[in-house]
Amino acid sequence: MIVAHVGHTTPVPATVWLAAAVVSGLLAAVAMDVPLTRLATGWTPATVAASVLQGTVPSKVSRTEAAVLHHAVGPMAAVLYALVGIGLAAVLPAVARVAGLEIAAHLLAAGLVTLFVYGLFAWVVLPRYGGEARDRLPAVRRDWLVSALVFGVTLAIVVPGVIAAVR
Repeated sequence: MIVAHVGHTTPVPATVWLAAAVVSGLLAAVAMDVPLTRLATGWTPATVAASVLQGTVPSKVSRTEAAVLHHAVGPMAAVLYALVGIGLAAVLPAVARVAGLEIAAHLLAAGLVTLFVYGLFAWVVLPRYGGEARDRLPAVRRDWLVSALVFGVTLAIVVPGVIAAVR
């Protein structure tokens, strides 16, 4: 096994991975605020998602309601990432670790969850519940892809940092 030297080289306990994921998921959701506020379609994905949960149309959702939901979903998606990563670490061969995380499992889990978050919204939620946003489907999907990638990259970078800081 090749050991990358960033913090501990022993495997990280699942509870630590999950806790670090929750913190990192919130930070990744906050990092997504940058593209959400700068891209043309803005907070459309969060607004549509909030409208689904509220059982209303997107035009009736306030920016605050959309932001609260968005920042709550970040840690939830990060828990999914940790569970996928833990599962992958159990079946993939151990090659290298960073802060106790199997690098392949960590990066693959971050990528898979990023694709899931993007795909679920862009290809299921938006076409069904998007209201007027459906008229701008390609633009919303493109901007959401950028935002989802920011989430995934932030998660991939921050989780090992959080784990290294607490270990």
